[in-house]
Amino acid sequence: MSSITVAAPRRRLFARVGRLSRFGPVTTAMIVVLVLITLVAVFAPWLAPQDPLAVDLADSLAPPSAQHWLGADNSGRDLLSRLIWGSRTALIGPLAVVAVAGAAGTLIAITGAWLGGAVDAVISRALDIIFAFPGILLALVATAVLGAGLKAAVIALCIGYIPYIARIVRSAAIRERDAPYVQACRVQGLTGVAICLRHLLPNVAPIVIAQMTVSFGYALVDLASISYLGLGVQAPTPDWGAMVAAGQQGLLRGNPTESVCAGLLIVLTVVAFTVVGDRLSDRYETGAAR
Repeated sequence: MSSITVAAPRRRLFARVGRLSRFGPVTTAMIVVLVLITLVAVFAPWLAPQDPLAVDLADSLAPPSAQHWLGADNSGRDLLSRLIWGSRTALIGPLAVVAVAGAAGTLIAITGAWLGGAVDAVISRALDIIFAFPGILLALVATAVLGAGLKAAVIALCIGYIPYIARIVRSAAIRERDAPYVQACRVQGLTGVAICLRHLLPNVAPIVIAQMTVSFGYALVDLASISYLGLGVQAPTPDWGAMVAAGQQGLLRGNPTESVCAGLLIVLTVVAFTVVGDRLSDRYETGAAR
C-alpha cells in the first residue's frame, strides 16, 4: 500500500515534466530561468549574503572576494546582495503594469467587440490615440509632473500598455463572438454579460496571458530605462536599471561588474519572457486554427 502511495506522486511529477518538455528545450530553459528569478525575488531577504544598503567606503569598487563574491560598488555595498534585492523592483513594477493594463485592456476589448457599432468605433479610436504615444514617453512626462519614482512611471505605463493588449484581445473576442456556441447561448436566453463571463472570456484568456507575458518584458525594459535616467527607482534602493547607470563609474576605473551583471540580468529576463510569451501565443493560434 505504501509503495502505491509513494509511486502516485512520482507519476504526477513525471507527467508534469513531460508536459513541460512539449514546449521544446529553449522554451523550457526560459521557463526555468523565470522560475529561478522569481524565487530569488521572493526569497531575497534569505538569499542575500549582506545588507544591500550597508555602505563601506573602505571597500569601494572592491574586486570579487570571499567577503564580496561579485565585488562591491562605488560606495562599498555588496553587489551580489544588491542584484538579489534588485530583482524585486525589477519584477514588481512590470507585474503591476501588465496586471492593470491586462485587466483594463481585456475589459475594454471585450466590451467593444461584444457591443460593436459606435461603441466599438469610439473605443478603437481612443486606443489608436493612446497607441500613438510610446509608453516610455508617457512615463517620462508622468515623472516630470508627479516627481521621480516608480509609482508615477508604473501609472503611466499602465495607460500606455492598454492598447497593446486590447487590440489583440479585441480581434480574438470578435472571432469568438461570431462562433456558433455564442448563438446557441443566446437562444438559451443567456444575457450578454453571462455569455462574456462564462464563455467568451475563458476562451480568450490564453491570448491575454500570452500578450501579458510578452508585455512584461517590454515593461521591464521601459522601467529599467527610466531608472537608468534617474527618474524611476531612487537611490539607495537596489534596482537593475539604476545599477547599470551607477556602474558607469566603475567602467571608467576598469571595474565593469555592476553594469555588466545588472545589464545581463535585464537582457536574460526580457528574453525569457519574450520567448515564453511567443510560445504561448503560437500555441493559442494553433488551437484556434483547429
